[in-house]
Amino acid sequence: YVLVFLSYALKTQKIIHFEYYFFYLVALLSLLLMLNVNDLLMFYLTMEAQTLCFYVLASANRTSIFSVEAALKYFIAGSFFSASFLAGTALLYGCLGTINLEEIYALLSFGLGNYSIQIESLVFLAIVLITSTLLFKIASAPFHFWMPDVYEGAPISSTMVFSILPKFPLIFFLIKWLNSLAELQYYIKDSLVFFGVISTLIGTLYALKQLKVKRMVLYSSIAQVGFIVSAIGLETNESLSSVLFFTIIYIITSILVWGNIILINSSTTDVSLTDSSVVDSLYISNFSNAISYNFFWKVIFSVIFFSIAGIPPFVGFTSKFLILKALVLDNYLISAVLLIVISSVSVFYYIRILKISFFET
Repeated sequence: YVLVFLSYALKTQKIIHFEYYFFYLVALLSLLLMLNVNDLLMFYLTMEAQTLCFYVLASANRTSIFSVEAALKYFIAGSFFSASFLAGTALLYGCLGTINLEEIYALLSFGLGNYSIQIESLVFLAIVLITSTLLFKIASAPFHFWMPDVYEGAPISSTMVFSILPKFPLIFFLIKWLNSLAELQYYIKDSLVFFGVISTLIGTLYALKQLKVKRMVLYSSIAQVGFIVSAIGLETNESLSSVLFFTIIYIITSILVWGNIILINSSTTDVSLTDSSVVDSLYISNFSNAISYNFFWKVIFSVIFFSIAGIPPFVGFTSKFLILKALVLDNYLISAVLLIVISSVSVFYYIRILKISFFET
């Protein structure tokens, strides 16, 4: 489905470059390899291979200055956090003598009581640097600052790839990384839950005032990532299973959302066939009466947004409910209540799109 929508978006934007598919496949290969790595250095290599391809995909629209600007911003922010990850890896190797996740787990299982205060401080610094890099990669607050401008400036075909492809491999490695910290993960547990709630809050508040479709969906994804981060720090069987389930549902709904955005844009205006910038400047008001003539499309569109909003009985509600249940079982009742309130507020901007699409002309 991603390839179908991707090829359709490329044709719509007049981006017909054979190298686009080459970099897309190399990024996909890197992400598949990322699922199997068990070493920080190997993860860095696969992460950089994927990121370098994304830099090129962000600048794929050669006639758009916004596309070039997006690639440059992505490169600068990505380079900084790549250096941060390498610094953390170097510190960890200097303190523990290994960067293999299984060996790190074995060493940290005994705690840091036998090490000096300086070694203990450096290990915690390494953990902070590596964890912050992984949060940056999945666009979680407070490391989300680069995402809206980069994803909006990039062609919509590239934005769709950025939003969908890396999420599962990066979240899967983040789970393995936190698990390798053994007892030390409890020191950053509260911070991750806090970052998750903040990410949901920031994403929701900024999405409420967006007029462009891309920025609204992007801030919405930041809010969705907040649910994942808040549960991923718990490191219980209940929370990890709910995180994986939520991530799979998030990826499926993201494919459908971006696909519908591309199809609705091309069906509501003929300008998009000649002007490659129209898709990327699509406003929510452009959805006015967009799908009223097609009953099946109405149903699909409504189900997608009701599911993302977490309205029962759709599967999006189930995925959010499982994460909230994991938080409550681990005595994070306040965080769970905050996520419920914020999620209730987020329903507004999903309903607004449906209202404009169905009832406004």
